[in-house]
Amino acid sequence: MKYVVGRRGERAYAEVCAECSADALDEGLWYTIERDESGYETASPTDKLHLIRRVRCFNEAQLPASYGMKTMAGFEEQKEHVGLKTRLLRYTQRFDPKQSNGVLLIGPPGTGKTHLMCAMLHYLTLQRGVSCRFLDFFDLTVKVRATYDTSSKVTEASIIDPLVSVPVLAIDELGKGRSSHYERTIVDQLISRRYNAGRIVLATTNYFPEEDLKTRLGSGGERSALSLEERVGPRIKSRLFEMCEVYTVEGQDYRMRGSR
Repeated sequence: MKYVVGRRGERAYAEVCAECSADALDEGLWYTIERDESGYETASPTDKLHLIRRVRCFNEAQLPASYGMKTMAGFEEQKEHVGLKTRLLRYTQRFDPKQSNGVLLIGPPGTGKTHLMCAMLHYLTLQRGVSCRFLDFFDLTVKVRATYDTSSKVTEASIIDPLVSVPVLAIDELGKGRSSHYERTIVDQLISRRYNAGRIVLATTNYFPEEDLKTRLGSGGERSALSLEERVGPRIKSRLFEMCEVYTVEGQDYRMRGSR
């Protein structure tokens, strides 16, 4: 492995190992390690420029610092989602920005959705050299709202346009917030423009679609949880389901298990 991953402030950061001097860089091919779904590792040759580009892709993805080292191999599967990480690893290995669908992970808090999404970004950037961007939806709404201040020199377009143009956009906590008209307008603009451009979306959400809530509740019960449609609107829910392969991530809350 010719790079290391650490943190800089709130973001994960990768860099080429210090031991790789300028002389070492000129020696020719390096190797990157890839692990398949069975855990078997293979070394693949990669030239120095490709490695530097992959490290740059990782840094530009802006993963949260605590998720920078998350990988599929490090994901502890629970009985409720056995085989899920194998399917997602296969997705990243076969990824084609012109043909692949996106991925939508739906499930209760603490079941590993963000881990899985960041593991996909980790692989796509450092192993495949794909340009990606991680985005916390609530953080986006705060930044866009700040542009409405008359003293702000940042425009809404300067925030949204790069998120539309990046080949892979990963949205964490979709539907988080107050679900105001303003927040729905932002998500509608972002998803609709990426949909029209044929660009890939990865996303996580704690909110189940209406039909799943009814099934999970059973007959005769009174629904208390909000649906995905109520959080982002029926049109965006419909587009997400067309754009993405949808997976349910069930199980115990990993954070609560750790505290016990």
